[in-house]
Amino acid sequence: MTLSHLSSRAVRFALACLVAVPPLAAAAGDLYRAQNGLDITATGAGAFAVERSGGAGPRETWCAASDYAARRLGARGAARLYLAEGAGARGPVHFTLTAPADGGTRLGQGGNYSVRLDLAGFHMSQIHAEALCRLREDDPPWIL
Repeated sequence: MTLSHLSSRAVRFALACLVAVPPLAAAAGDLYRAQNGLDITATGAGAFAVERSGGAGPRETWCAASDYAARRLGARGAARLYLAEGAGARGPVHFTLTAPADGGTRLGQGGNYSVRLDLAGFHMSQIHAEALCRLREDDPPWIL
């Protein structure tokens, strides 16, 4: 075996170890950049805020929330993402993994299928929010 062969094997092993490590709960104040470029800040246990920028709307915001939930909090698939509070036209959007006492409002409830940012307790699954990341074939591959 050559030294370069050993170095290559060591690098591959180190990368495999990094990928195999499960996500850890983020500490409050930790900054994360989602794959679609939006910044996310941990605000507490299972809670975070997505900073909207560059004209990001509901789809981009939920996409970023799904990225953070999956990669940083380990919440994937059917795990629910909830709006912790209704958001205005500007500023951060606060999410949580904890259901509100009344269970919240799901997509399609009451016949409304709009992706919302303005209704506290509005929720969808992580996988549904992830599906909002790529809308057309020529979009960047933000899918997790």
